[in-house]
Amino acid sequence: DVMEWERGVGETSSSGTGAAAAVAAMAVLGRVERSCTVHFPAGDLQVEWRAEDNIIVLSGPVSYVMKGIYRTR
Repeated sequence: DVMEWERGVGETSSSGTGAAAAVAAMAVLGRVERSCTVHFPAGDLQVEWRAEDNIIVLSGPVSYVMKGIYRTR
């Protein structure tokens, strides 16, 4: 399980960047395999850190959590 804290926002329910970083760090430390599932309050993300090209691939469900309009002055 991963708890994600974003500066200026607080705890978030999921983060692809956080999942990728957590798996990379834990894989380097030998705590997880390079391919694993990361659990967040919003759902699970499958993370694969490919050995052949060092690319991290994320997969999992997506859904809207908010809709709005961003306006600049």
